[in-house]
Amino acid sequence: GFEVSRAMWRVVAVVASLGVASAASTQESFSALSTGLREVEKLKASLGRGICVGELGARADEICANAGEASALLDTQLRWVYEKQLRILRDAAVEEFRRRSTASQSTVDEYRRMVETERRFVANAEQSTRKNAPWSYDEVRAELREALSAVAAKSAEARAAELKAAQQRAQYFTVLRKLVTELEEATQAHFGLDSPVDAALAWRVPETNINLSAGLQKAKTTLQLSIVPDDSATLLGPSGFNKPKIGPGTLAFTYKADFNTQAKRS
Repeated sequence: GFEVSRAMWRVVAVVASLGVASAASTQESFSALSTGLREVEKLKASLGRGICVGELGARADEICANAGEASALLDTQLRWVYEKQLRILRDAAVEEFRRRSTASQSTVDEYRRMVETERRFVANAEQSTRKNAPWSYDEVRAELREALSAVAAKSAEARAAELKAAQQRAQYFTVLRKLVTELEEATQAHFGLDSPVDAALAWRVPETNINLSAGLQKAKTTLQLSIVPDDSATLLGPSGFNKPKIGPGTLAFTYKADFNTQAKRS
C-alpha cells in the first residue's frame, strides 16, 4: 500500500545516507531496515484500530536492535507509535474513571480511585516505554491528572447539588408538618378537643344481605348501609352468617381508645 511504499522510500534514503562501502553490507542494512519499517507499520495499523500493543517497549527495543545503524530512523517512527499508545491509554483511563463516578460517592473514595487509575496508567506506560532510549510519559501523565481532576470536580458539583436538594426537601417536609400541626390545632380549637375514643359497629339483618355499620372517629359519626351477596352463601346459608347452627355471628364491634396526653385548653 501507500504506507509501505513510503517506508521503502525512507529505506532507500537512509541506506544512501549511511554511505555503506560494500554491496553486501548495503544489502544487509537494506533488508534489516525494510523489515523494521514493516514491523512499525503493523504497530501503527493496530493502534489505528484502537488496539494497544502489548509490551510495546520491549518490541521497540527489539526492532531497533535488529536494525543496526538504521535504528535512529526506526526510533523516530516508534516514538510516534509510543505517543499514540500513551494517549489511547490516557483516554481509556479517563473514560473508566468518569463511568464509575457517581454523585453518591464520597470524596475519599473518589480520591482513592484517582490514585488507582493513575497507578494502572503508569504500569501500562512502563510496559510501553523503551528501556534503551530516553522515552518519557511524564507529559501524558500530567494530562491524565488534569483530566481526572476535572471529572472529580464535576462529581463534587453534582454531590453539592444533590445535598442542597435534599436539604430543601427536608425544609419542605418540616414546613408541611408544621402546617398539618397548625391545622389540627385550629380544628380542635373550632370543634373542641379530639375525642379520645374511636368506635365502629356493624350488624347484618338476619336472613338478608343487608349490612348496617356505624362509626365514630374524631368526633365524626358515619352511618353506612350495604347490600352485598355473600360468596360463602352455599356453605353458610342463603344470606351468609345467619343459620342457627352458626351461632350468634351477625354482630361485629370494634373499639379503639386513644389517650390524649395534651392538656385541655381553657
